Amino acid sequence: MTLVDSVYRFRRQVIRRAQELRDVSQACREAGIPRALFYRRRKRDLAEGADGLRPRPQARGRHPRRAPPALEDVRIEDLQRVLDSYLRYDNFDRRHQGYRLRGRVPADLFYPTQLSTPDGVRTA
Repeated sequence: MTLVDSVYRFRRQVIRRAQELRDVSQACREAGIPRALFYRRRKRDLAEGADGLRPRPQARGRHPRRAPPALEDVRIEDLQRVLDSYLRYDNFDRRHQGYRLRGRVPADLFYPTQLSTPDGVRTA
């Protein structure tokens, strides 16, 4: 007997037991299932017949928060290198507008006595 057959038989037995006892609560207590699940299965049984009690195949999809396949093979070192280059550009090379920076790079604001790039070479 396969697992699918075993599950089908169990579900059928619970429905039959509820009919014998004329008490759904008692049948569900004996089977260890909630009444809401019983009524859901009975509804499927009435609507679809014997196939309604058979387990349905579950959809196997990707988790919504899983990274896209293109990013799964990217190494952490590569991501860190890209992040470092962006932060270097944003803080040491790109001139920012605004009343605090007034066309300066953020490194000039925090390190006014030093040159604005870590290697000492300023780009225009």
